[in-house]
Amino acid sequence: MQVTRVEKEIDESEKIFRDIGYELQLKNEISHIFLTSSDDKLYGEVLLVLLKALQSKFGTFGYFDEQENLVQPSLTRDIWDQCEMDQKNIIFPKNVWSNGIWGRIVRENKSVLVNNQFKVPEGHVQVENFLGSPISFHNNVIGVVSLANKNADYNISDIAMLESIVEYISPILYARRERDKLEKKQKESKKQLKIAFDQVSLFKDFLTHDINNIFNNIRSSVELCKIFSSGFKNMDNVNEQFDIMNGQINRGVKLISNARKLSQSDELLKPTKSINLCIYLKEAIDFVHKGFQDREVNINVTSREEKIFVYANEFLLDVFENLLINAILHNMNSIIDIFVNITEVFEDSQIYIKIEFKDNGIGISDKRKEWIFKPDSLESKKGKGMGFGLSLVKKILEFYNGKIWVEDRIKGDNSQGSNFVILIPIKDIQ
Repeated sequence: MQVTRVEKEIDESEKIFRDIGYELQLKNEISHIFLTSSDDKLYGEVLLVLLKALQSKFGTFGYFDEQENLVQPSLTRDIWDQCEMDQKNIIFPKNVWSNGIWGRIVRENKSVLVNNQFKVPEGHVQVENFLGSPISFHNNVIGVVSLANKNADYNISDIAMLESIVEYISPILYARRERDKLEKKQKESKKQLKIAFDQVSLFKDFLTHDINNIFNNIRSSVELCKIFSSGFKNMDNVNEQFDIMNGQINRGVKLISNARKLSQSDELLKPTKSINLCIYLKEAIDFVHKGFQDREVNINVTSREEKIFVYANEFLLDVFENLLINAILHNMNSIIDIFVNITEVFEDSQIYIKIEFKDNGIGISDKRKEWIFKPDSLESKKGKGMGFGLSLVKKILEFYNGKIWVEDRIKGDNSQGSNFVILIPIKDIQ
């Protein structure tokens, strides 16, 4: 009897040592991730360690930003693919997370265990069971770890392991977030200096090139008008030259406007905020319709929502105007068709609004696609291309942490029109 009790105590001691050893292994693995992984991979890799350790199918590992949003960059990819909710996001404002189980974890600042199904929003992945724990540093909750859908019930041992790991993570996460904030400030300062320098360079280079080209085109048209008007013959040709002069004047007006904005770096650096892009798109469409009344221009917009919010500023109007104007100027058809398609995409752990501007114009060769957005492109210097409107567009979108590129409207055939694609984040990318 005595031997059996001793053996049992030895078995329990061995199990404790095994558990301690396994927990230490997990912590070492997490430390390595924090030391070696980039921000876009870190949270997902730590979550995978926790899911495996606690035999869970789904989970999240996130932090609270300066606006008290709960940012969950580690949402299990399976959840994202299976979720059928209309608004999928990795950023949860306080008025959203505070009303659910995450809010309970934060308010009570302790772990929450639920071993039965509970009500979730329509379209949400069903949660069979749940274990969540706050990440606290000096009694302030700086993040949350939540796990779900373990094959068996979560138990006290699971809580103990998760809380031990979370306690280990908290000072590391705090230090990482503080470092990220400092790097963000330094990056923003460098970005502002670079943008200011770039604006001066763009202003100097393109104002001289494009203004000269515009006046040369007008001068040529005037000379041709003198020839065509001799004896009041060839009036169609005269009218055509008047149209060219009018178009060049419109280009000049837009060029001066763009140059002024490029030279005013403080204006371009206005903070981004959540704005409804549909308002600016409508204003841009109205502008080009009024400016090209002599052309038949059809602009069709396809979007699932009437209000679509992105992080940008009022210079978004210039982005839309430049893209629409280019689609008209570089189109020889009697009827100009422009299709604007707006969707939502998930890329590089961020959610973007994707806007495609498809036209039936002359198209862009593959070679031109490589440098069409470069301010010092050969095409800009020759004065036969897009001017520096596209350089301005690229600069503005880069300030938004967005992207732009151009494709063939019909894949593989660059003579059937172009598709300018832009991505704008729906939130301020840290």
